[in-house]
Amino acid sequence: MAKVNKRKIIILSSFCGALLLAYILTFVFDPENSAARGAFWTALDPKLKDDVRQIELAGDAKVSLVNEDGRWFVSFEDALYPALQDKVAGMLDTLTGRGSYPVRSRSEAAQEKLTLTDKEARSIVVRGASGDVLLKLLVGAPDAMLKDVYIRLEGSNEIRSGADLFSPFFGARKSWYELHLFPDRGVNGLNSGSVQRVIIQPPPPEITRISIEGEGGDFPVLPEEGYTLVRNDGGWHLDGSEEALDGQAVETYIRRIIECAADDFTPIPGANDAEFTDPAFPSGKLVLEAGNGARRTVTIGPKVAGKFSAAVSGSPYVYLLTNLQLEQLFQRSDSFIK
Repeated sequence: MAKVNKRKIIILSSFCGALLLAYILTFVFDPENSAARGAFWTALDPKLKDDVRQIELAGDAKVSLVNEDGRWFVSFEDALYPALQDKVAGMLDTLTGRGSYPVRSRSEAAQEKLTLTDKEARSIVVRGASGDVLLKLLVGAPDAMLKDVYIRLEGSNEIRSGADLFSPFFGARKSWYELHLFPDRGVNGLNSGSVQRVIIQPPPPEITRISIEGEGGDFPVLPEEGYTLVRNDGGWHLDGSEEALDGQAVETYIRRIIECAADDFTPIPGANDAEFTDPAFPSGKLVLEAGNGARRTVTIGPKVAGKFSAAVSGSPYVYLLTNLQLEQLFQRSDSFIK
């Protein structure tokens, strides 16, 4: 009897093992499961991430990003302007990240229908140090639900689709600029707690009242006279007055200055041109003084393309400010009265 039971157990175990093996083989060779595994896809080999030195974006606008000594810049008209480092890093993370992008088609007809031909598609070209192409990703039309997007690698007929993480990269050129007047702002850089004195000298009417032909007279509303804000025993007052000001309003104003991001860059005039360096040239100045004696100066120069040019001490760049941005930098003194 014991031998019979033992034989049944052996037969049953063998049968279960065979079923398990059959299940495993079915899973491995099942076309749908194979396709599902193939859906997980990476555009750029993560091992190449540190080798990237240039990225070219071609969509509604063309943007060229260049890595110089570990920092990213936007290349435009033979000049380099600082780029948003976190945004470039985020794009590289997306390109080297693993996501679900199953193959939808391999036909040339589908490439035309989904705007994935070389002529019609938006593209992301990634280059290495020697200029060699590490990746050319073609980005085509969205799907019917406008959530996913069709993509293809140059040289491959495989059309994939998945979450549209790529379209946000095709914004305007200046969407890639680091336009903060004080890029070193923060805990270890310029911050409102370190500022002890603010000197406000608004630009004169000969700068602010110049209108560009055809643009009308849309002028910023600025203080009529200059003034100085001074921190004293933890509070704020106007230089020459003992009357306490609204400290919260002053602190908010200083933070607004430190966080100010310009509208664009301009190559002319240059930061070392007379418009910003010659005392005889009419200009406005905004000076932040820290407790250790450090000074940061924003100098307002002439209008360029309907906006106000501005140079910042220690920076080689000239920024463009809108009327609203200029008003935020040169706030009226009566706005701080309790």
